[in-house]
Amino acid sequence: MSTQNRSIQLKHIIVRTAADVFSSLGFKQTTMDDIAHRVNKAKSSIYYYFHSKEEMYHYIITEEQREFHSELLRSVENADQPVNKLKAFLTTRIEELKRFKNIRHVLNNNEIEESNFIQEIREDQEQKEEAVIHQILEEGIAKGYFAVNSIEHTVNAIMVTLHGLDQAQNIRARIQDIKNQIDSVLNLILSGISSTPQLRAQNG
Repeated sequence: MSTQNRSIQLKHIIVRTAADVFSSLGFKQTTMDDIAHRVNKAKSSIYYYFHSKEEMYHYIITEEQREFHSELLRSVENADQPVNKLKAFLTTRIEELKRFKNIRHVLNNNEIEESNFIQEIREDQEQKEEAVIHQILEEGIAKGYFAVNSIEHTVNAIMVTLHGLDQAQNIRARIQDIKNQIDSVLNLILSGISSTPQLRAQNG
């Protein structure tokens, strides 16, 4: 293996390990010594790739957000109709937040240290999710699946519901509990926005 490839591999190991440590201890409690110990490397090896704990955390959060949102988009694109796209979005969002623990902490933990970076990540992700939901609703209206008086108000209502599910996820560790809540919430949402009694009945 070339020196360049070894360097890339080591950085990947450091990032993966640091992400685990941050998710377990939190940003404030994690030290570069903790990460170096887990990687079994001298602390100087960590500083070769990242000049500070903050720089490393920013890198991890940015990467997790990118991967997290890509999974959301992929799930929506793979669904065959607006109703299923909305369900895929809600379900995938909860499941992926269980996997990407650091971005979950940033989005849902009000106790995390505030900074311009954290605020920007939260606002950016919220805007991206609102855009996805908006697009699903527009498609559903155009194809006759949904009937809503205001897309913006409906998007806001769904986002409020998502934040409630996020808090439930922070409290309950069992994923099946969360999935059951998603089903209940989805049925409630669809019964309110479905354009025909038949669709309402299917989701009631």
